[in-house]
Amino acid sequence: DAKSAIRWLRQHSNEYNIDTNKIVASGNSAGGHLILCTALADKWNEKTDDLKFSSVPNVLMVNSGVYDLTDQNTAWIRKNLKDKNLVKEISPGYLIKENFPSTLVIHGTDDQNVPYSTAQKFVTQMTNAGCKKIYFQSLKGAGHFIWFDPKYSSEVSRLRSEFLTKLGY
Repeated sequence: DAKSAIRWLRQHSNEYNIDTNKIVASGNSAGGHLILCTALADKWNEKTDDLKFSSVPNVLMVNSGVYDLTDQNTAWIRKNLKDKNLVKEISPGYLIKENFPSTLVIHGTDDQNVPYSTAQKFVTQMTNAGCKKIYFQSLKGAGHFIWFDPKYSSEVSRLRSEFLTKLGY
C-alpha cells in the first residue's frame, strides 16, 4: 500500500500540482518500516500498480523504524507463516542497496521496542554498500516513542526540519 501511495502521487502529480522531485515519506516505528520498503522491497507490488511510476520517494525520514523482521522482537509476524524466510523480502536489513534516496534515521539509544543496534546495523550496512546519503541521529537515553515523548519530540522535529532545509525543501 505504501508503494502504491507513492506511485499514485507520481501518477496524479499534474492534477494536484505535486513536484515529483520532492516527494518526502516519513514514518514512525512500523510506518518507518513501510517507507523503507517503498525504496527497498522490489519484489512486492500491487497487481493494479502502474510500474512505470516509481514507488521510491525522493527523501525518507525514519523515526524508531523497524529494520529486521527476523529477530525475536518481530517473531509474532512470522508465527503463522509457512515460509518463515518470506519476511526477508520486506525486511530492510536484508535489502541493502547503494542507490538509495537521501534518508534521515533517528533512533533512541534506549528503545525497548526496536533495539537501537538494529538501526545502527542498517545504517552501517547501507553505508558499507556505498550509500552516501543516509544520515543517522542517535538520541541518547530516548525510548521508542521519540516523536511523541515531550523530552525528545522537539529534538526530533528540529533534526527533521534541519535535514529538509539542508536538502533545499
